[in-house]
Amino acid sequence: MKALVVFVLLMLVSFPVSSSSFVPIFVTNYDMDDNLGKEDPLFPVYREIKGDDPIKEVIESLFEISFSDEEKEMGFSSEYNSCQRSKALFLKKVELKDGVLFVHLEDPLFFTSGGSGRIEILKAQLEKTLLQFKEVEEVVLPYYMFQP
Repeated sequence: MKALVVFVLLMLVSFPVSSSSFVPIFVTNYDMDDNLGKEDPLFPVYREIKGDDPIKEVIESLFEISFSDEEKEMGFSSEYNSCQRSKALFLKKVELKDGVLFVHLEDPLFFTSGGSGRIEILKAQLEKTLLQFKEVEEVVLPYYMFQP
């Protein structure tokens, strides 16, 4: 059953992102991760994006992520859940220049600091979510953030 769900979800990832659609947001799911502790324990959950700036909206959706009971039962989780509760991380602006997406953030409570494993997952969730957009070839985050 889980393999079928993963297959369907992965097939949906290849669909183009429009200005009003469901887009994948990549989060952890260690129940589905056959390579536990290896390269990429990230899997998509889908959220509706309705506005004119889908890149900004998908970042905000990741930062404000919450999961349905079904998603929780399936094992989806994210460190960004605690970000939502504490309002610890803020998106200031995004700039796309020649395929490079510059993400400007404010982190007054040092949410993006911590253990190296946690920080790598936070960074990977954000980067993988943003790299799904065909116009984004590289993601640049503030150099002083996402550091152990």
